[in-house]
Amino acid sequence: MFMSDKLGMVDNKMLNEISEKIWSSFNILRGEIGADDFHLVLFLLTIKRIGFKSELLSNSVDIQVPILEFLRHSDNINASSIVDVYGVYDALLYRLPKEKLEQLYEVIDSIDSKILDDNFLEIFDYILYKFLQSLGKFSGEFILPIELSRFMINIANPKHNATIYNPFAGAASFGVLAPEKSNYIGQEINQTTWVVGVLRLLATNSFHSKSLIFGDSIKQWNPMNQKFDLIIA
Repeated sequence: MFMSDKLGMVDNKMLNEISEKIWSSFNILRGEIGADDFHLVLFLLTIKRIGFKSELLSNSVDIQVPILEFLRHSDNINASSIVDVYGVYDALLYRLPKEKLEQLYEVIDSIDSKILDDNFLEIFDYILYKFLQSLGKFSGEFILPIELSRFMINIANPKHNATIYNPFAGAASFGVLAPEKSNYIGQEINQTTWVVGVLRLLATNSFHSKSLIFGDSIKQWNPMNQKFDLIIA
């Protein structure tokens, strides 16, 4: 059973049902894009959460246009942040045949919206960890095991309004576990890891006080030139 620090414990039966649907969508991608790019599913889950519907794809010849237009005109507070990372996914969407993307999104769109919204971080992390585990990428290059991240945050014990700098942030595990009202700034050099981290922070519902910068923290240390209560990496 998967447990998240933020939202508690998800019912195992419900989680299994949702994960089976999501894993079936991975099969649609096989042979179309590389396994390392399957994080596209996390992007599609994110836009599903803010209201994108599968019929918007079927009504358009160019599959990228309806997604980008939806994000640009959505009144959801997270839409503009998703637009900022959309460029990473534009090329992946372009490589997918229209019928494949429609099949993929129909699977995602069939997930109950309320269940998805109420448990989004747990579902997102469950899929992310299982996806990376299947690629054998648990060396710390992309994401720390949740137990280690939790252990380090507990040792640091940041106060609720702490300012936190996280160079070499990976997929922003410390940002996910940091107190909700803390001011978290992470920095990540790998573009794929950065975009997953941004989506993951959006899943926490406290993105307004947390950000992940795409850049090299060795060459550009503390680019905001701020003072911090905690530097953790």
